[in-house]
Amino acid sequence: MTGYNRMAEANDLIMLYPQAQLSQPVPYNSKGCWDFWGYSSPGSAAPDYFTRNAPQLRAIRRMIARLAEPRS
Repeated sequence: MTGYNRMAEANDLIMLYPQAQLSQPVPYNSKGCWDFWGYSSPGSAAPDYFTRNAPQLRAIRRMIARLAEPRS
């Protein structure tokens, strides 16, 4: 147990736990891991998995923007 939830509760924070999906064949991610090696841009001479243009990082930004919206 990491204690993240307890720390968030004590400090009125929201924890976001994104999950990666299994994928085959392209992009190949047979274990559903976070893209830390560039599987989301296979064959690219300039992979973007570590930039703000990466698919997973764009998804996180959208999730954060959604969480920051005013409640209705």
